[in-house]
Amino acid sequence: MNVSTVKTRTDLQKIKIVRGDFNEKVLSETVNVPERNASVVHAWMKATLDEEDCRSENEIYLKLLEVYEWKKSADSSTPLPEPEKLKPVRDNFKRKSTLIFAASVQHIKDLVDAFRFCGIDSIDCVFGDMNFTDRTNVMKRFSNSELRILVNCGIVTEGVDIPNIDCVVLARPTASPVLFQQMIGRGLRLHTNKENCLLLDFHDVVGNKASLATAPTLFGLNPMFTYNGDIQKLGEIAKHVEESNLSPAILNMDDLDELMKFLEKPHKPVVNCNPELDNILKVTITGERALFEDKDVPITIKFSNPFCALNYLSLKSDEKDLQKITKYHW
Repeated sequence: MNVSTVKTRTDLQKIKIVRGDFNEKVLSETVNVPERNASVVHAWMKATLDEEDCRSENEIYLKLLEVYEWKKSADSSTPLPEPEKLKPVRDNFKRKSTLIFAASVQHIKDLVDAFRFCGIDSIDCVFGDMNFTDRTNVMKRFSNSELRILVNCGIVTEGVDIPNIDCVVLARPTASPVLFQQMIGRGLRLHTNKENCLLLDFHDVVGNKASLATAPTLFGLNPMFTYNGDIQKLGEIAKHVEESNLSPAILNMDDLDELMKFLEKPHKPVVNCNPELDNILKVTITGERALFEDKDVPITIKFSNPFCALNYLSLKSDEKDLQKITKYHW
């Protein structure tokens, strides 16, 4: 699977976490806006079409803004004429079967409209309240590669096997690692007609809450870490970070070049400075400046083995030194 990071300006910081994930109603209201939907359409076009066939993100945004204003006025006594579609796009797509995850039924419908108004007609959707026969027919068309794009909300997350999916678009942000893995798992099935699957990984603004599940979080990295490439390579980078036993400043880095430069620098060896947490935590003195107040004593705390997390969680709040260093603690 290849990963392509798509950064947006959509702010998720005020959305409460309910039962392990973002409040669905507020999430949908936050992400289902012309600006972000334009980012979804543009990112997909950029990833699947030749450059000369791509619309600019601003052109897409202006068209969706026009559609949005038209929808708001459609119920008035003198409705505006329906906006004209952008000219159709040539059918030379690099990805043949794209699965998009949306945040709500309304988000589904607005994304479908967004693609269609931007010249992409081979798209349909499925959702929970849909007529069973209609939903089955749409799923069948998509499974048979008769449909280019399928948009869904909570339908194609588990128990569905469609091997031809070669692109997964996460237009629906999630704070749940389990749901995130279920969504990307739809594109991991092998198929004779696909070389790999492309994951469009949307990184919205989460600030210090660090509650967004993204491809980098699968490997313990900063959720906002920008990465474009093979997901296995991302795992190798994370392993290198873990084995290097370096300052947790690396966990806060969101740029691959910055991280690689950091890893290339020489660092002092591990020093065990905390007997009380021996075999639970390792304390590393490094040549880098620390992330907390005492800049003269840079300090790094790192788990010594995978089972230390359980021991760490059993500590009292004031003993959790890791909380003072990185916002990505448990």
